[in-house]
Amino acid sequence: MYPYTRFTSLIVLLSLMVGLELADAEMITRDQAIEQALERNPEIIAARKAWEVAQAQAVQTRAWSNPEFELEFEELPEISSLGKFGERNIGVSQSIALPMEWWWRREAAKQFADAVKKSVYETKKLDIRLRCQIAYDHILMQRQRLVYLEENYQLAQDFLKKARLRYEAGDVPQLEVLRAEVESGRAIKAVLAARNEWLSAKAELSALLARDSGAFFEVTGDLVFNPVEWNVTDLKELAKQQRAD
Repeated sequence: MYPYTRFTSLIVLLSLMVGLELADAEMITRDQAIEQALERNPEIIAARKAWEVAQAQAVQTRAWSNPEFELEFEELPEISSLGKFGERNIGVSQSIALPMEWWWRREAAKQFADAVKKSVYETKKLDIRLRCQIAYDHILMQRQRLVYLEENYQLAQDFLKKARLRYEAGDVPQLEVLRAEVESGRAIKAVLAARNEWLSAKAELSALLARDSGAFFEVTGDLVFNPVEWNVTDLKELAKQQRAD
C-alpha cells in the first residue's frame, strides 16, 4: 500500500459524513439567522430585561409615597401596660409631593429608561446583528475554501498517480514520486484543517443563535464581494444617524 492511502480513506469518510449532515441539516438564510439571534441570544435577552427594569422604575415614580400609620398611647403607667392608657390616638398620614417635583421625577425616570433602551438594548441588537452577519459570511468563506482545497487534493492525487505510473515506466526517478507524495500529504492536511475551521465557524454562529450544539444546520447562498467606498466624513454622519447610543 502506498503512503497516504489511509489519509485518502479518511477524506472519503469525512466527505460522506458531510453529505449526511447536509442532507439532515436545517437550511438557514442570512435573514433567518439574524432574526433568530435577535430573539434567542442571551445578551439580547439580558439587555431587554435591563430596559424593562428601567421602564418599571419609571412607572414606580408615578405612585405616591407609602402612607404612614400612627398609633400613640399617653399616660401609660408602664411600657408593657398598654391597656391602662389615659389617652390613645390612631391616625393615618399621606405625604404628597409638589406637582412640579413629581413631574420632574417622572420625566427623569422616563429619560433614563429611554437612555437604557438606546445605549443597552438597541446597541446590543446592532452588535449581535453585525456579529451574526460576520459569522454567517465566515461559514460561507470556510465552506468555499474547503471546496477549493478538496479540489486541490484531488489534483495532487492525480499528479501522484501519474508520477507513479511514469516511475514504473522508467520515465522519471523515484524522487519525483516522493515529491508528489509530499504535496499530496500537504493537500490532505490542508483539507482536514479547513474542515475544522468550517466546523468552528458553524459553532460560532450556533452560539450566537443560542442553538443546541447537536442540531445540524447549513447556511444558504454564496459569498459575494461587494466593494464599498466611504470617506471619514460620511462614516461619521452615518454613525450619528444609525447608532442608537
